[in-house]
Amino acid sequence: MSPQNSEQARWFVDEVLPNEANLRSWLRARFPAIEDVDDMVQKAFTRLLKAHDSGPIANPRAFLFVTTRNMALNQLRHMRYERPPDANEVDPLSIADEVNSPLESMAKEEEL
Repeated sequence: MSPQNSEQARWFVDEVLPNEANLRSWLRARFPAIEDVDDMVQKAFTRLLKAHDSGPIANPRAFLFVTTRNMALNQLRHMRYERPPDANEVDPLSIADEVNSPLESMAKEEEL
């Protein structure tokens, strides 16, 4: 292991890893819809290590929690746009169009 990798490993064990349990419990409590907490935590660790490669991180704990929060919000945003599995198909022709046509609207406005 190169000196840089051993230094990074020491930094990770000393500064980041002690926050793992708190991060997992915070993530479960704050975002119960997230199913794979382990995957989310691993992705946050990866992003943190990549950021640490480019320079020192002043507060690794804050970086870790903010990164995880942003990833969770992003995942929830994507989940919202996916069609739920129990959603029924809607026939557009079966929906009654109660809105007046532009000509009917203009005629009613002229009457008023």
